[in-house]
Amino acid sequence: MTSEDRAQILLTARLLRGAASMQWLAVGLTILAAWALIRGHGMIPSIAVILLGLVAIFFGIRISLDAGLFEDIAAERLTTSELDNALRALGKNRGSEMRSWSDRCSGARRLILSCSFVTIMQLVSVVMIRWT
Repeated sequence: MTSEDRAQILLTARLLRGAASMQWLAVGLTILAAWALIRGHGMIPSIAVILLGLVAIFFGIRISLDAGLFEDIAAERLTTSELDNALRALGKNRGSEMRSWSDRCSGARRLILSCSFVTIMQLVSVVMIRWT
């Protein structure tokens, strides 16, 4: 791993760690939607918020996991080959051993964008609960 790779990995780890807090917003909005559903307010938007919340929470878990892995790689507590071997053993390695760290960091940023998009859609659906 080059020093440029290490810097990019560390920056991506920091971005992932910061984005992991979005999960708590998704949890709160999901609880709010469940309460609205119980109270009989906006059934369809409430269900949408809950479903989007589950997706956002899944992305949040992935973001937290990836943040830890990227931090371990940057701190050299884990090597790229050790990571790939562990993922392969879990059945989660889909050709990532051939991916550069630049590609892996880009994938992590796409994960953050996906989580952000789902969380924004969840917020929009919460507004719709109020208006129905």
